[in-house]
Amino acid sequence: GSTTLCPGTTSNLTTSGTGGGIWSSTNTSVATISATGVVAALTDGSTTISYTVTNGCGTAAATTAVSVNSLPSAPNAITGAAEVCVGNNITLANTSSGGVWSSSNTAKATISASGVVTGLSPAVITISYTLSNSCGSLSSTHTLSVNATPSSISGTLFVCPGVMTPLTATPGGGLWSTPDATVTITASNGKVTGVTPGTATIIYTLGAGACNATTVVTVTPPPGSISGPTTLCPETSGAFTATISGGTWSSSSPLKASIDETTGAVNALSSGVAVITYTLPGGCIHISSLTIDAAPAAITGALTACPGNSTDLNSLTAGGVWTSSNTAIATVNAATGLVTSVAGVGTTTISYTLPGQCPRSVVVTVAIAAPNVGTPVICVGQPFSVAILSNPTEGGTWSSSNTGKVIINSTTGVLKGMSAGTAVVTYHLDGACFSTSVVTVNPAVAAITGSSGVCPGSSISLGNTTPGGTWSSSNLPVATIGTGGSLTGIYEGTTTVSYIVNEGCYTSKDITVYGVMETITGPTTICQGSTGTLVSGPAGGTWSSAHATATANMTTGVVTGVSAGTARITYRNSSSGCFITQTVTITPAVAAITGTANVCPGATITLANADAGGTWTSSNTTKATIDVNTGAVTGIASGTSIITYWASAACYKTTIQSVNANPANIGGSLSVCQAATTALTSTAGGVWSSSNTAAATISAAGMVAGISPGLTTIGYVLPTGCTTSAEVTVNTVPADITGTFNVCILAATTLSSTPSGGVWSSSNTVKASVDAGTGVVTGLTQGTSNITYTAAGGCFKKTIVNVNPLPLAITGATTVATGALVTLGNITPGGTWSSSNTAIATVTATPSGKVRGISAGVATITYRLTATGCFVTRDMTVFTPRPGSPDQGVTEPMAISIYPNPSNGALTIETPVAGTFVVYSIDAKEVARYDVLAGASAVSLPNTIAAGVYMCRFTGADGNAAIVRLVYEK
Repeated sequence: GSTTLCPGTTSNLTTSGTGGGIWSSTNTSVATISATGVVAALTDGSTTISYTVTNGCGTAAATTAVSVNSLPSAPNAITGAAEVCVGNNITLANTSSGGVWSSSNTAKATISASGVVTGLSPAVITISYTLSNSCGSLSSTHTLSVNATPSSISGTLFVCPGVMTPLTATPGGGLWSTPDATVTITASNGKVTGVTPGTATIIYTLGAGACNATTVVTVTPPPGSISGPTTLCPETSGAFTATISGGTWSSSSPLKASIDETTGAVNALSSGVAVITYTLPGGCIHISSLTIDAAPAAITGALTACPGNSTDLNSLTAGGVWTSSNTAIATVNAATGLVTSVAGVGTTTISYTLPGQCPRSVVVTVAIAAPNVGTPVICVGQPFSVAILSNPTEGGTWSSSNTGKVIINSTTGVLKGMSAGTAVVTYHLDGACFSTSVVTVNPAVAAITGSSGVCPGSSISLGNTTPGGTWSSSNLPVATIGTGGSLTGIYEGTTTVSYIVNEGCYTSKDITVYGVMETITGPTTICQGSTGTLVSGPAGGTWSSAHATATANMTTGVVTGVSAGTARITYRNSSSGCFITQTVTITPAVAAITGTANVCPGATITLANADAGGTWTSSNTTKATIDVNTGAVTGIASGTSIITYWASAACYKTTIQSVNANPANIGGSLSVCQAATTALTSTAGGVWSSSNTAAATISAAGMVAGISPGLTTIGYVLPTGCTTSAEVTVNTVPADITGTFNVCILAATTLSSTPSGGVWSSSNTVKASVDAGTGVVTGLTQGTSNITYTAAGGCFKKTIVNVNPLPLAITGATTVATGALVTLGNITPGGTWSSSNTAIATVTATPSGKVRGISAGVATITYRLTATGCFVTRDMTVFTPRPGSPDQGVTEPMAISIYPNPSNGALTIETPVAGTFVVYSIDAKEVARYDVLAGASAVSLPNTIAAGVYMCRFTGADGNAAIVRLVYEK
């Protein structure tokens, strides 16, 4: 049979050995066993079940261990919100540890092992927190509403004052609202109306208000008014203006009318209607309609004429009339468009107009070819950068009669001589008008001789074999040149030197003025025995020293001070030979720095130097700083810094300043109870101290011992002298806990301690719980628990509370007739019996609970353990039996048992003696009778009786009788 049980369950044990044995339990407070091997589990624990057989050969026993497990404790109430939105999370909690979370509908909401609930779909669900063991499960539940979360709000988020815009969100059925006065909104449909310029937060809420979506609507100021033309002709322009600036202009038909989005300037392009819109930031607009009237097709034909000539103009649109704005210059045939020049030169506007349409116009010019302007003399192979010929009358073209001598740009009039000689150059106008010039080409000039380079400040001589010329420099800031060809370099760069002879013929040569030697940079003062680097350019030059007081590295420019005095240092350009010099002063060496080379972070020491008047610097101010005048060094952080004493701008001495690390911050608990200790830590190797040994002392190992309530400063010093400290609090220890330290299961006792205001706790809440504020201890299951009282500051006192078990349940009858006697039982030893009302029923105190009915009524029978005071009760009903009742004459019942009970008809009767067993109906009618022997007898109930409750009376051969109740389940 099963040997692992839960309280209140049974197991039928059997043995394959010899029958006739006796069953027994070594711990009947854990489990009992009947004569037939039925184990009844009572409370958690273990017992050994034995089956002992005795015969003529001796005694033998078989044993097995039976364990009774505890029922699980009921978990505490679940705490947390009662609502969650779809897609959001909330966290539920339970102070009982070890439980499992579950959701009644995971399609609506899930919950993680840590109690995080995620809403999935709208519903009302149940969240459970369950504690389980092999004997069962107990749960706490929490009702949770999963509310729908609205979608993001959609719609136009800009609106003008007085204008309405609708917003939408899903699912429907929510309410719209806003906390802002810049808009109004209809709660049921989300229609937003602008009130004043500004912004407004719009809220869409579903359900009880926990789930919402928000957006911001901007109310933009109105754009005022706009003005501008209402009609234009094609190819004309106008302008629109607005009373409020900052907006942009646009046209609904840019091919009909284009508009500058910033200025409002509009250009009419083709006939039709364009809507002009002015839009302010935020979307508020004003509009105006612009009509572009129709016009004829474009006018074609020559737009220039010579005096007395004609030109024919045309338009693809027939039926129009031609007019001239200046008939003194030219007339036009109204029907054909033939333009005839009259006299003189000038312009006239020729227009072509259809009835009811805008005119189309062109400007016709009547001109003669004026004389050419310029000096028509050039040299072979020398084009000028500007035209040397021009004509006051615009619109003509240039040509040369002899391109072997002269070529000319047809548009610009720029000439180029090809060979010595002459050529006729002509300027032609439309209408056969022209003007001519004779151009002379002179021979080329000989090449310039001499050097192509010079140093700044130096001179070279240039020459030319062609006599009679003059010299010039194109870039006088770079170089100048005299009448004899002597050129002087001024500044780095290039210049073109020209030699010009008869009537502008010339030759030229590019001259380079070498790079000006860059200024020498670097120290002009160097300490004796120290170095300094000089820099100049262009790169690639060489360095030298003219004096023994200093040396100069030829390549790097590193100058080394040899002795006090001055030295002239030269840098020479290797390619041009140009050079520059710098005088360097060598000053005597600086004395050594004196003072302590170590300092702690936050501490200060002072350095000194025999050479007065200098200044101090630190190379690493994150490690150490130094007063520029006094030499006072302050440690910042552990590490090193180079301290420099500058006797002058170039002479200095250095020393390395070490900043020793402070000890690590003191670690460990900074509070301790009286008569308790706490260990502190820091960097190894230091010495501990306490500022208030009356409050606490500290050992060399850092162990703080609390003496009396108060504060002390604990210091820690390293051999380097660097220190750290921390303030330690010594807290009051509560007084010993007083009160009753024994309690029964489900009973309570109050504990106390001083000072007040502390917190009570139980080490084993399965055995006993304690109210954190009042100290009321409640026994839960048999065992012990450490009850702790913790005062402010964390100091505590403990005591052990014993939770004593209740006696096992009282067994036996619950009713007794007046004048009759029944015996109650309890297998828990050591108790005494009592009656709450001896006028109704009396009971013997010990050793058995013999109850005698005195008068009709109900009395409470109590069985109390003498050692612990724990007790159980049973209500005993005393009744007056009816005549003929099976209860009559029962004065001292004997111990009998029937099983199974309830029974389905097969029944086993166990009696200590032989006798008669009679079954009565509830109305005291006999329905069955059996003669039974001592021990166990098997009987069957009649099939004719109905299912229900029956009274059974056993009368033994010794005259004693017993009454038991039987439930018959047919």
